[in-house]
Amino acid sequence: MLYDPKRSNITRIERESGVKFEHIAAPQPSDIAKAMGKEAAEQIEGMSDSVIPPFKDAAEHLLKTSALSPADLLAKALAKAVGYTEIKSRSLLTSLENCVTLHLQSGRPVYSPSFVYNVLRRFLPEETAESIKGLTLTADGKGAVFDVSTEDVETFLEGSKKVYDAKLEVVKELPPLQEREPAPRGRFGGSGGRFSGGGRSWRGGRGGGGGGSRGRRF
Repeated sequence: MLYDPKRSNITRIERESGVKFEHIAAPQPSDIAKAMGKEAAEQIEGMSDSVIPPFKDAAEHLLKTSALSPADLLAKALAKAVGYTEIKSRSLLTSLENCVTLHLQSGRPVYSPSFVYNVLRRFLPEETAESIKGLTLTADGKGAVFDVSTEDVETFLEGSKKVYDAKLEVVKELPPLQEREPAPRGRFGGSGGRFSGGGRSWRGGRGGGGGGSRGRRF
């Protein structure tokens, strides 16, 4: 089954069913394209030679004038044949396009997401550190994975070289991750305070819209 870090009941299902699930990421666009390219190549070999003459002049001209190798030109032709004009990167963690998943490994235990942000702020501007998406701690308690935009990957990797107690690398395969528990809700569905008050008790004004009772708490 596809891995979703927001689902916090996988461990319970495994425990009660006795079945072990494997956490995998969604297929990458490049993997799908590779499979389609292989199929297209097999179909080309089975085509009639009658299609060669009308396209041969254009093919020979392309070989003579292009700076690309014959293999690269054929690869582009196969891509066009199966409908590809470009392939965008996709995150292993969240499957977002134009995002790359990074793995932060620390020399110390990582107990909370705030620790990860503190490490990132040591070598990145505040705005860049806050731009990460899908932050999830690893199951071994020694790191975390998160997504960054493709254009920011080098900024993160180069910046991480400035610290000695943390290592940052591009993820090729997701490590085992901790399951994220749902955020606690307030008594009436708020964010921690009564009546969605954000942690505050609301008072009525003097004879005003707070219920007409001076200093009354809700």
